[in-house]
Amino acid sequence: MVRKASSGEADASAAKKIEDFDLVRRTRSGDGSAFEELFRRHRERVYRVAFRYTRNRDDALDLLQEVFVKSYRALESFDGRASFATWITRIAMNAGVDRIRRAKAEPLEYRDELQSPAAEESPLRGATASPADDALRHELREQIGDAVARLSEKHRSVFLLHAVDGLSYREIADTLGIAIGTVMSRLHYARRSLRGSLEGYLGAASDAAREEGLR
Repeated sequence: MVRKASSGEADASAAKKIEDFDLVRRTRSGDGSAFEELFRRHRERVYRVAFRYTRNRDDALDLLQEVFVKSYRALESFDGRASFATWITRIAMNAGVDRIRRAKAEPLEYRDELQSPAAEESPLRGATASPADDALRHELREQIGDAVARLSEKHRSVFLLHAVDGLSYREIADTLGIAIGTVMSRLHYARRSLRGSLEGYLGAASDAAREEGLR
């Protein structure tokens, strides 16, 4: 079930959206301090997205800088229909995908982040786990990484935002600028596609598969 925002949360969000738009307006007028404030407000959000695509602190900081440079140059295209947070998150995600494509390598977050805290605490990873159990879990994560990488970008983005970042349907919809129904449809398709790709592994590692968010 999608949690509905309280009236107080909605009011605070609306106020922040107005404040951000005013900062954008001031930046367009040549006020450098206004863009510095936008950076201060949204750097943590952008860094989290950047790190998810780079899995490296230095590279994430580099991508963070790239995203804000791109957003500064594209401010004229910001029309305020979406919040600034949503707008710059889209820029960050696109920059992350471009970085991966340029590197011609799979994003490591598919393998490193598609693991819940529960999986870290699983008995299979404890002192009693057999080498066979550890090998099975490692192979499953490798297969999940490959399967996620084969999803289309629109399905992969929804799956990662939900399974990795823990965003609600509404938060994903706002971030990607799509309807909640579209989020649900894409997430359903992504899960079904992943189950199909991993059919040969889910039976042998059903507990691990449930921990990975595929069931």
